[in-house]
Amino acid sequence: DAVPFGYVMIYPFDRDGLRIVNIVRLMVDAQYQGRGLGRALLNETLAWTGRLSPVPDAVRISTLPENEVALGLYLSMGFEIRGTEDGEVALYRRPPRLD
Repeated sequence: DAVPFGYVMIYPFDRDGLRIVNIVRLMVDAQYQGRGLGRALLNETLAWTGRLSPVPDAVRISTLPENEVALGLYLSMGFEIRGTEDGEVALYRRPPRLD
């Protein structure tokens, strides 16, 4: 209904010769949570990364270890835990190829 419910903030960077898109924030307003909007927002963000040229080597997202809801969402969408970075669980995946 054209009502803002959240946002995504990204930051592309290069590390060790790899182009990575970091999803710095993915936020959904508390009153809109539990409706699948976070998943939809993440799906759109991933699709967007797949349309970049050149396509990045990886997409990164992180969350606090105790945020089980976020961890469950990210894992269900193909992200893999790669350790802890700056006190947060760091997850990575390849962007979709949308040729």
